[in-house]
Amino acid sequence: FYAGNNLILITANEGVSPKYLAMILNEKISEIAVATSVGAVMKSVSRTDLEELEVPWISYEKQCAVGELWYDSIELKKMKQKLLDLETKQNSMKIIKYLNSLGGKNNG
Repeated sequence: FYAGNNLILITANEGVSPKYLAMILNEKISEIAVATSVGAVMKSVSRTDLEELEVPWISYEKQCAVGELWYDSIELKKMKQKLLDLETKQNSMKIIKYLNSLGGKNNG
């Protein structure tokens, strides 16, 4: 469904898993944008490109399973990044605490 001004809303038809469709679009749109946006600062994909996009057909049950795995992998990456950020903050706090125990700024 075309909303205008570079905005296209995409919904999965009946019998197509939304997460599976999102996975396919995520992969294909990047490829299309790189291939069709020569010299453009902001990569874009046209409505025609999307209409011509072929979504590989697999059974709905397999779509759901593949879509869930893809979605879970994204969530796992987010959680790993959050954990890394927390560990970095924790290590920074330990370093500051240690430096403060040595006298910190007064040691010169």
